[in-house]
Amino acid sequence: SIGNNPALLSYLRDLLANERERDHALELFTTVARNADDSIVPFLVEMAKTNGNRHVRRLAIEGLEDRKELDRIDALPILLDDLEKADPKRKYCETRKWYVERIVRFDDPRVLPALERESRRKGFFFDFGSGNACIEDLLRRNIERLRKAK
Repeated sequence: SIGNNPALLSYLRDLLANERERDHALELFTTVARNADDSIVPFLVEMAKTNGNRHVRRLAIEGLEDRKELDRIDALPILLDDLEKADPKRKYCETRKWYVERIVRFDDPRVLPALERESRRKGFFFDFGSGNACIEDLLRRNIERLRKAK
């Protein structure tokens, strides 16, 4: 199994760290994160916690979610940070939606301010308008829910 193969994990770790090999590395890591057996969980935990690439962290978090192992990391700070750094352009709305859908599951005081910031985010033509068309309703509903719960 992949998770028990130190040489393969070392190769994948090095590949993910190499900027020139990023596309190939992400393709390979996507396959591993989605298809490897549960022996890959420690590697996914490592990548979610330490990798500097938010795409790698997202894939690692997805892999942990799929295996019901997300509680092995403190996911909220990672998700909040990656949402804040996500591209505000409209074409990346679905990516930001992925983060918002996960963030709203946490019962944590950091969630409401993050959702409010996201709802104010501009990213359309010269910063006019919103790049959040695909998540406006999700943001509004959860902001209202969290404000009422205060």
